[in-house]
Amino acid sequence: MIDRVETPDATPSLSLRQVRVRPVPAGVRAGWVLALLGVLSCGAGAAAESARGAGTGVVDAPADMRYLDRELRVLVRDTPIEVATRDETVRLTMPAQWLFRPDDVVLRSEAAVRLDALALALAAPRAQGTRIELTGHSDSLGRRELNEAFTLQRAEAVTALLVARGVAPARLVTRGAGEAKLLEKNEDSPAARQRNRRIELEIRPLRP
Repeated sequence: MIDRVETPDATPSLSLRQVRVRPVPAGVRAGWVLALLGVLSCGAGAAAESARGAGTGVVDAPADMRYLDRELRVLVRDTPIEVATRDETVRLTMPAQWLFRPDDVVLRSEAAVRLDALALALAAPRAQGTRIELTGHSDSLGRRELNEAFTLQRAEAVTALLVARGVAPARLVTRGAGEAKLLEKNEDSPAARQRNRRIELEIRPLRP
């Protein structure tokens, strides 16, 4: 597994410009931004309390994970993103075929629109007290070291988008797991290989 821990003065090695997120119609993007603003409006009262740590990775108190779970579920409706919460960890599982074209590290424009909304939610003051781990996963075909490097590149593409939308690099850890954590055996099953190819985003509360 390849790990990359972001530092406060660092940006991901794969920038949004390098990833070349394909443009989306302005009306579509504006619609999702308006939807996000509506979701976050109920958290305005908490914004002032945690604004001091915004963008720095330094927070006064852990985030409200139940609130974050609820709002993220609203934002990923009608997408293939799966949300699961266990022991104060919110996990988003994103199918690689939804995020990327085959053998590519360029985010699809449709996925980028939804990720924009998620990124803005994760950059909001009420989510500041969290640490975010992004892990790319592959199927078991091919060479292990190549799978690890490729899945790291894909995870970094998502990391770059989060940073560009205001998530502090100090809150992020990016990994390429390759085939180390298969959901199921896939040698003889194209469907299983597709399920194994994914990006997982885990959000945990920071403890003072």
